[in-house]
Formats: sequence, structure tokens, C-alpha cells
Amino acid sequence: MRVLLTGAGGFIGGVLRRRLDGHELTATGRRPGPGLSVLDLSDAAAAARLVRECRPQAVVHAGAVSKIEPCEADPEGTAAVNVAATGALARAAAEVGARFYFLTTGQVHAGDSPPYVDDAPGAPLHAYGRQKAQAEGLVLDAGGPALVLRVSLCYGFAQDGAPPNFCDELRAAFRAGRTVRAFSDQRRSMLSVDDAAELVARAVESGLPPDGRRRLNLAGPEPVVRSDFALAFAEAFGFPPALVSVSGSRGMLAAPRPADCSLDGRRLWDWTGFRPKGYRAGVRALVE
Repeated sequence: MRVLLTGAGGFIGGVLRRRLDGHELTATGRRPGPGLSVLDLSDAAAAARLVRECRPQAVVHAGAVSKIEPCEADPEGTAAVNVAATGALARAAAEVGARFYFLTTGQVHAGDSPPYVDDAPGAPLHAYGRQKAQAEGLVLDAGGPALVLRVSLCYGFAQDGAPPNFCDELRAAFRAGRTVRAFSDQRRSMLSVDDAAELVARAVESGLPPDGRRRLNLAGPEPVVRSDFALAFAEAFGFPPALVSVSGSRGMLAAPRPADCSLDGRRLWDWTGFRPKGYRAGVRALVE
């Protein structure tokens, strides 16, 4: 199958790139790298042009400005990537008859009425969530075969050459004997990045859900607060739990976060025939 993957130099995209390697894959990223084509997603016209040139059978759009703080600081500039480019890619995919798979976020929700089912309406609290909610609408209005995947918080270590993520930062801090603040008021259906990539790849290889749903949750089976995840991480790697400083996030962040974005991911698991690991098993797998 001919597949165009954006964000292939990123956290989920990098793992997904390896999983889709058996296909005729065009992988793009913000920066040059082995086997990567550079695609500046702030240029929506260039993104659409690449789809028309590649004429893929499936487009997997994992590229984004996915940090909340930059979206708060520069909502217009980040919307060019998160909204305009997404709409342009989806419309171009519809033109060439390609299926379009869009990785969005569970943080389109306000976090006050979990667990959220697949097509629960969004009520985002911050600019990143609003951008992703707007982009979801553009994807589904583009007129082509499309699937929106609302992704919960993923964990794992960054790929070689990629910026560190929170698991890298946890391990580095614990190794140095530094205490890490971990929030107790943010609950997420945390998901191993390897399992996330497996679920996305199986969705791409399966087509579209036969029940006609066009939004599905990409989530782990055990909602967990971030502080409990940090404690499980410390235990799995043999670090003292005293290195985890448990606190609330109130007043600590540039933008409000949803309290509980637990997602019900059962429809995606059932359709793809793959059930992801719980976070304890997933953290233990990081040690191996």
C-alpha cells in the first residue's frame, strides 16, 4: 500500500514509521533525516501539493505542534500547522481518493465528564485543544474517506536524535538523584507509544470501521494520574519513590489542563483486534 506519513520524525510518528516500513512509505518530518522528506507544515499549499504528487492510498497525519505552551504563546502561527495544513492535507487526500487518518488529542475535552466515548463532543480548555477540535471538523468535512483518532497521552523513550520527552526526563532526573514534581490532578488513559503505533497501523491496514464511525479513541485500558505513573516508573527502574514529589498543577502551568481526559478505547481495540497494555506492564516493558 502507498502510504504518506507526516510527523515521521516525531514521537508517535517515528515508531509508526518503523511499523509501516513494509508498505510503500513516504515519510516526512520537519527536519532532514535518513529516509525522511522535509515537509514544512506551516506551508499548507506545499503539504497539499505533496499529496497530489505522491498519490498515496492512505495518508497518516501525525505531524503537529503538539506542545500546549507554544500554542498558547503563538496561536496564529501554530494554527497554520495544526489547522490549516490539516485541512489542506485532508482535502488533497479526498481529491486523489486516499483514506485520511488524523491523529488528534483527547484534550479536545474539558475533562469534567469522563470517561469520554469516541464521538463525545469536544469542549477544549486551551489553544492546542481548540486547534485540534477545529482540525477534526475540517477533516470530516473534506469529503473523503477519513478517520479521526483522538490520542491519549503516550509514553515511552524518544527515538535517537529526537527531543527528550517526559519519560526521558524522568529517567535522567532519577539517575541524577533529583526530585521530580508529578501532578496528582491530571488523569489520562495513558498508552505505550509502541501500542499506539500498532493500533494506528492496524487501522490503516484495515481501512475504515465498518460501523461507519469516523472518530475513535486511541487510548490505554487503565486511566492513571500522572503522579501514579511517575511512581510506577520509579519502581520499575529501581529508583526511590521519594524522588517523586506529588503535587497539584494549579498555578503551575501556562494554560489550564483538563482534570480527567479518560477515554473509552474499546471500539478501536475490538475493530483492530489489538488490546494495549496497562501502564504498569507498559512501564515494565521499558526496562527490558
